[in-house]
Amino acid sequence: MEIKDALEGVDLKIGRQDMSYGNKKVLYEGTAGDGTRAFYFDAVKATFKNLLPDTEIDVFGIYNNASDKWLAIGNIDRDVTGYKSVNGAKEKEGVDESGAGVYLMNKTYSSMPIDLYWIFKSEEAYAIASGKVDRLDVHTTGFRVTPKFSETINAYCEGAIQSGERGTADISGTMVDAGITFKTTKEIPWTPSLLASVYYLSGDDPDTEDEEGWNPVFARHTQNNELYAAAYPGSRWSNLLMPGLCFAIVPVDWAKISLTINYLFAPEKDGSGGGNERGLLSNMIAEFDLGKKLYGKKDDFTGHVMLQILEPGDYYLNDETAYFFRWQLCKNF
Repeated sequence: MEIKDALEGVDLKIGRQDMSYGNKKVLYEGTAGDGTRAFYFDAVKATFKNLLPDTEIDVFGIYNNASDKWLAIGNIDRDVTGYKSVNGAKEKEGVDESGAGVYLMNKTYSSMPIDLYWIFKSEEAYAIASGKVDRLDVHTTGFRVTPKFSETINAYCEGAIQSGERGTADISGTMVDAGITFKTTKEIPWTPSLLASVYYLSGDDPDTEDEEGWNPVFARHTQNNELYAAAYPGSRWSNLLMPGLCFAIVPVDWAKISLTINYLFAPEKDGSGGGNERGLLSNMIAEFDLGKKLYGKKDDFTGHVMLQILEPGDYYLNDETAYFFRWQLCKNF
């Protein structure tokens, strides 16, 4: 249910809803156990439009049950959070997740929008093969800026720190996601562009009792790395340093081709190979838009072809090359 101007300058949205903020590294995927079938949150959100000049503030509360009791994805017993949990001595499927947050979006300067946020998340204790993982309560505080330096140069930078507790262990994670894009004008054939980026997620130091590894909060999705997401069970991204370059061209107005090269490192050497080089990850993708409003005002026909290749480094014992290929056609009505 959505109520515009429920109070003066305040919109309300109550119930099942998609939520996405920033670079989608903290809050995006509420049902990590169902792949791409759904991204919803069971939440209440209030949007304040007039508290501060040129600023919107979202205040929200979230409660995601481990299984979908409303049959929205066709199976009441389906685990939508991707865990095994423990409730006393009794095991059950999944883990109930709850949270709350404040997300502020300021556009005082059109060339440099600024976001500030605080998000709290709580996860039940859950079972693993060797025993039990304690309840987690984690606070994530961060910012995001997206400066536009000129018509051809823009950038983004999102950073966050975490604190909290898992049982008796203290939490202290860090995330940085930053990049700068150099574009050309449409007068130049194929409109080439270049993105230089770096993505950092702290790792857990095995020599301490605390938990220093980044927790992806409500952003447990593939993050545009379909192949390497398999390295993180349940898409719990952590312990990663990933600099990269992405070169893109637009050979025709309905297609874009890009090549991304990332070299992956592990801040903590906790892999089977004992090293810190996760390997070289290449991503080639062709995206195309075959038409909009073909049969109605809202329909479109899009698709892509993707190939990803990983050459593993000394973080792993297995040095065999890994491949991921996918093609997709999508028709919306």
